[in-house]
Amino acid sequence: MPSADYYTAVENAFAAWDQALASFGSQYGYPYLSQFSFSTSIVSAASTGYDITVEFTSATAVAGGEIGEALISYIGGTILSVKITLYLYVSGIGTLSPTDIYNIALHEIGHALGLNHAAQSTTTNGPEVMYPYYSFPGYAMSPTTLDAYALSEVYAWLSSGVYSTVAAQTVYLPSTIPYEEIQVSVTPLTPLYKVTVLSPVDLVVGAGLYPQGATVTLRVTRTVYVFNNGTRLVFAGWTGAINSTSPVVTVTVTGNMVIKAVWKKQYLVRVPTMFGVSCGKPGWYDPGSKVTFRVSKTVYVFSNGTRLVFQGWGGDVHSSATSITVVVEKPVTIYPVWRKQYLVEVETRYANANIRKEWVDAGKEVVVKLDNEVVNLGNGTRLVHVGWRGDVNATGPVLRVRVDRPLRVEPVWKKQYLVEVETGGLVEANINVTWADAGSRLLIFLRNETVNLGNGTRLVHVGWTGDVKSSNLTLVISVDRPIHVKPVWRREYLLKMSGVYVGLTAKSGWYPEGEKLAVKPLKTIVYHDNGTRHVFAGWLVDGRRVSNITLELPVDKPHVVKALWRTQYRTEVYLRDAQGRPLNFTAVISMNATTITLTPLNATGVWLDRGTWTIRVLNYTSPELVGGLGSMITGRKRVVVTETCRGDCGSLTIDKPGNHTVTLNIYNVTLRVEGPLGLPAPGLTVIIGGRKYISDLDGFLVQRLIDGGSHEAAVYLAGIKLGSAEVTINGSGETVVKTDVPVYPALASLALLAALAAARRLLPK
Repeated sequence: MPSADYYTAVENAFAAWDQALASFGSQYGYPYLSQFSFSTSIVSAASTGYDITVEFTSATAVAGGEIGEALISYIGGTILSVKITLYLYVSGIGTLSPTDIYNIALHEIGHALGLNHAAQSTTTNGPEVMYPYYSFPGYAMSPTTLDAYALSEVYAWLSSGVYSTVAAQTVYLPSTIPYEEIQVSVTPLTPLYKVTVLSPVDLVVGAGLYPQGATVTLRVTRTVYVFNNGTRLVFAGWTGAINSTSPVVTVTVTGNMVIKAVWKKQYLVRVPTMFGVSCGKPGWYDPGSKVTFRVSKTVYVFSNGTRLVFQGWGGDVHSSATSITVVVEKPVTIYPVWRKQYLVEVETRYANANIRKEWVDAGKEVVVKLDNEVVNLGNGTRLVHVGWRGDVNATGPVLRVRVDRPLRVEPVWKKQYLVEVETGGLVEANINVTWADAGSRLLIFLRNETVNLGNGTRLVHVGWTGDVKSSNLTLVISVDRPIHVKPVWRREYLLKMSGVYVGLTAKSGWYPEGEKLAVKPLKTIVYHDNGTRHVFAGWLVDGRRVSNITLELPVDKPHVVKALWRTQYRTEVYLRDAQGRPLNFTAVISMNATTITLTPLNATGVWLDRGTWTIRVLNYTSPELVGGLGSMITGRKRVVVTETCRGDCGSLTIDKPGNHTVTLNIYNVTLRVEGPLGLPAPGLTVIIGGRKYISDLDGFLVQRLIDGGSHEAAVYLAGIKLGSAEVTINGSGETVVKTDVPVYPALASLALLAALAAARRLLPK
């Protein structure tokens, strides 16, 4: 059974929690924490009905393992009961002291009240009792303000009297409550006294709770503490319970002790750059100290085109004086302000620059430009300012540069040559007059390659002449000098061809002046599929008729040429008399200067020009029934004769291929001769149409074909012409030849004469 000291230690642990919660609640505004009150009982065996039971175990705890345990029973978020087990023995250490049991019980009771472990091992004045690892301090611990504040959150429902659970959470101590152990007045097993060290900086080691008679070493971890604001504290010694200037002292604890660490404040005077400063030094100075700073020169010129010009003092003190005295009442930063300048030089030959040689503040933008961007050198040559080179390379006439180093620049010139294209106002070129870069390649061409002068005449661009000669229409030149060029033109005339049924050796188009054309048709007869053909008939050149097949045509002016063709049709020609009966004929027909003879052999397949042909000569066969005196008794003869028509024998119109039938004014008539009384006049010889006929007893002369119209009939009797009669033929049938001579007396006289002649032949001689 454990000794009575262990039971007392556990009872004191409950009492410590009771006092700590009441003290914290009263001091920081959580009065409901005073409602906590623990009533303890010591029993020989475990029993029920208690909220918290504490048991001791004789088992040996493993060093580094658990030396106390709180087994908590929950329903929801409510603690029903807690069983605490405390180990009396630890391997490697042995039997725990009553003070250790007190401290372990204090920790486990914190779990029983609802606390978990604390993240920090110490407070400002002692250890944290809820830290998970026990360090065997050798003195009695007490609950901390963090532990009490956490329980004020868990048991906040006590202020209203209405029970509620709290979800598990992490609790942070408010900044208004110091993190420290809460002093309790329970009877400790070993008296403890508090050694308090007052210091503005946390650089003192050794303060805390110590048993009576303990020897404590107090020391500062460093004698100088530098703040980030240019202020520092220098350790000066100890006052209070002890007086010493040593940074390490030893004291014997006889009771509660208050010791003050004394520090001296100093301010830093910073001089970031000492360049040019001949008086004054940076460093730490006591408050009220005076420091004088001075520069000996106001301008420093360096060999690399850089200089520094003194502007004054900067930092916490501003002045343009070369010397200044500072009273140190706070951290001070002071430095000489130098304006850096760089030398900017502009070298130029052909024009003046706005800057030639000038010191310019570092970082300042400088604008450099020329008074003349174009320099004319004469002879079609000039220089154009296009940029800058040197320490800065740039394009464009104006150089804008931020000066961050010494600069030397010169203008960049581009040489250009004058290029002129002379077109004489006939046409526009893509370039008329321009300045082109030396060494560049230039493309020159005309907007129109052809100039129409009107009246069938034009000029065709064929090349270039001048400083550059070329037969190309587009001129590509390398510009290495001033250049003057003009286009070369070729004069051409328009040849208009018409009347073309077949290909010609030349066609309509433009031809160069001076060329000679030999124009002829590829065929002189062109056949078509419909019984039509065209026969080449010559040329009409500028209104002049040319009959040659090959036309020799010089190109010396515009020409209008028409190929002349005669349209011919393949025809079949048939001639018929007025009654529509076919004639067996030979005809000579003519149109214009063309004459053709038609016969029954070629009249059925002949090519004739389109138009109206005149039948100039017509020979046709005429079957005749010829009479004679007494033929009506002896019989009349049938003969075939050829009749001839000369002059205008009719016409033939050819307007299409195929058959063409011509009905002529030829009639089949029967001619009779009648005397004055309308009686037949037999025995008369009648010549009509070049043929001679003798009238029969009934006056019948002949049945024949004869041209229509008027015919002269000459009447003879016994070789004696009796007279003439006009016979009009205007139709087929019988036509009478009238004679005014009395036929019968004449016949009687002839008969008498004939009888006398016969009697005379009968008389003897």
